[in-house]
Amino acid sequence: MRANFEFALRSSTGDFVSVIGDDDGYLPAQFPALRSILEKHQPDCLYWDLPAYTWPAKGESGLVKLRRRSAFGLPKAIEADVFRENLLEARIEQTNSAPSVYHGVASRSCLERIACPDGTCFAGSIPDIYFSYRSLFAGGNMLRAAHPFSIAGQSNASNGAAHNRQKESDITWTCRVLVPPQVLV
Repeated sequence: MRANFEFALRSSTGDFVSVIGDDDGYLPAQFPALRSILEKHQPDCLYWDLPAYTWPAKGESGLVKLRRRSAFGLPKAIEADVFRENLLEARIEQTNSAPSVYHGVASRSCLERIACPDGTCFAGSIPDIYFSYRSLFAGGNMLRAAHPFSIAGQSNASNGAAHNRQKESDITWTCRVLVPPQVLV
């Protein structure tokens, strides 16, 4: 995943970058609203509440989850200090809705600020989580919108499904987070 994220970033142009997986999609007719928010607020990161589509399995039909409170809300600034405190206290369950470039948008300048000296932006084995944590420490104009611009696809083969498996032997990857040196002082 990390190599794919880096390749996509190096191949992209423009002021903002967004990443989704091959089983995900952007919702129809949402780009004008997304562009309007980006132009008006110039966020370092904008991310949104995410509906999920469960791909059919074993002859069952697919399922879409969309919450009423997660639709058509205006963007709001997040409390990055609270997220950082939770992260430093190892309360990572409370950082699940942290800024994201995966089903979110990051400004090119934000990506440059979080980059390692060699230019790598996604240095962890779970690149979207790595971005979330690094962006929290980098700070900036972080917004969250209660509006679905994209939809997450999930199946038994998805990374999210692997992450949520109960048996340790079923988990196929691990996460390594690099904390900026100034945080450790």
